Parts: sequence; C-alpha cells; structure tokens
Amino acid sequence: LHVRSRRQRQRCIRDSLRAVIPQIVAQNLSKSEKIFLGDISTIRDMVYVQDTVKGFIKLSEIENWSFSDGINICTGRGNTILEIANTIMELTGISKEIVQDKTRLRPVNSEVTKLIGCSKTLQKETNWSPDTKLSEGLLTLIDWMRKNKIEEVGYQI
Repeated sequence: LHVRSRRQRQRCIRDSLRAVIPQIVAQNLSKSEKIFLGDISTIRDMVYVQDTVKGFIKLSEIENWSFSDGINICTGRGNTILEIANTIMELTGISKEIVQDKTRLRPVNSEVTKLIGCSKTLQKETNWSPDTKLSEGLLTLIDWMRKNKIEEVGYQI
C-alpha cells in the first residue's frame, strides 16, 4: 500500500522521485516528449497521506490496540500504473507517449503485481474511511510540484 503526499520538503521529493507517482508527475511536467516507466500493468492501492494520518489518529482511540494487530489503512481500490499515468496527464493537460523502460522493470519473480488492501477492520472499529479521491490527491501533488518547479527526472534503481 502506498501513501502519496504533496508536502514533502523539496530535497525529500527530489530524493523520492524513484517513487512512481512523483516520477510520473515529474516526467509529465518535464520537457521530455515521453514518460518512461516500468511495468504499467502493476496495480497499487494508493491512499493519500492525510487519510493515513486520520487513520492513525482513529487507531490511537481504540482501547488495547497495538501495531501487531495488523489493521490496514488503505482505500481498498487498485489502479494500474497506466491508469495513474493517464489520470496525471489528464489533470496536467499534457499528453505524452508512455514507454516501457526495461531498466525500470523489477527482476523476474520479485514483483508483486497486485497490492490492494482491506480496511474493513479499521472501518468497523473506528468508522474511518478515506476522504481523498485519487484524482484530488494527484492534483494537489501536481500543483505543489509545479509551484516548486519539481520537473527534473533523476531516476535511479
């Protein structure tokens, strides 16, 4: 499960351009005519950082709860990397060709192709649910990266 956020310090966001969402946004905002990605069919459950924080706050209100209890903070919905890239291009208004770069593929048998969490226990125990739609969180990140001129692509494996 992956957390996405806009308010990372500039140095941190530059260091985290390896993460798929900032990487896609940076490449989309860059002068490059293409977006280079690994496996675009991989499915991930993306939860916005503010929703994650609200989930942790709700967890702190449960009596006798501990981290070993294994409660997920997630949306329960998955999107392919291609869907996320297309949404980012739609939100920026910048359309680019997506190219699968073999250097960005994980080694054979090491990729988990589908990660979707289940937060039913958290919802049952606390009435928590995520508030931020994927497109809303992406737009917030896109706006922040534009404002801070985060358009450099420094990808390293």
